[in-house]
Amino acid sequence: MSQKPQPTPEEVQELFSELDESGVLALTPAGRERALRKRERTHARVVDPLSGEDPSGSVAVADRTIKLAAGIFLAVVLVIVVGLQVGYGFSRRVNTNKLSDEVNYETVDRALQGGVEWGTGYTQFPTSYTIDTADENMGVIEVTVTDTTAKNELELLSTSQIQATALATNAFLNEKINRVVYNVSVVVDDKGVFQTSSFFGFIQPQGRIKSALTFTWTKHQSKGANGIDWECRITGVDKEIAERIQNQINSLSLSSVLAGDEDAASEEDAKAAEAEEGTENAEPAENGSEATSAEA
Repeated sequence: MSQKPQPTPEEVQELFSELDESGVLALTPAGRERALRKRERTHARVVDPLSGEDPSGSVAVADRTIKLAAGIFLAVVLVIVVGLQVGYGFSRRVNTNKLSDEVNYETVDRALQGGVEWGTGYTQFPTSYTIDTADENMGVIEVTVTDTTAKNELELLSTSQIQATALATNAFLNEKINRVVYNVSVVVDDKGVFQTSSFFGFIQPQGRIKSALTFTWTKHQSKGANGIDWECRITGVDKEIAERIQNQINSLSLSSVLAGDEDAASEEDAKAAEAEEGTENAEPAENGSEATSAEA
């Protein structure tokens, strides 16, 4: 194999004569032009190690990577959220239709677990429930739920009424069902205070389970051609819960009455002030008229 010929002393001297004082090769104008053309052909990035603005280009690459990852993550989350909403909506619609078409333990269980359509949205039921009866031959649906979200008796009455109404309304679309019983229990402590769940419902309350309310919806044969004859009875309310509900309702009513009395009192005070101001303005006029007549 042929070896590359060694440079002559003249060639070595000529090469080192092009080095500047710092030891860097000082290119001639022709050499600079050749290097510039080469850089344009290869699209090489000129890196200035003394520059403080991303000399290696790693920061720009990291920024692009982070933005791309964040965009992909947000897109995936959005797709998952929208997919879950569509899926839950479809599931609730299917549960409602099945409950209206056929009543059995499976259809009632799916309705209580996934919720049923109600108004423009849907109604969700407590996660703790039991199905006592679901029989088309008897025409009866009876369930028992344990509410762990209501903080007092008035909230329990309100939320449970909506849940019982939604379940009964959708069940009554089935011609074979004429009675829906919705039993509601709560968790209380030794003093009878309601215990609620925490941490988005993952931590369940501790205490004893107490029966609170029973909503009984009954569908009667309508007397008119276009009438709806449904009846709701609230039973099973013990004396303590009934008194608390009454006290809470009366306190709200009393607050509104007191607010109305305060408004009426302020209006009466304003009218009295206006009347007093009018009387004061009228007295100088009377004195002036008497003086004028005396001079005449």
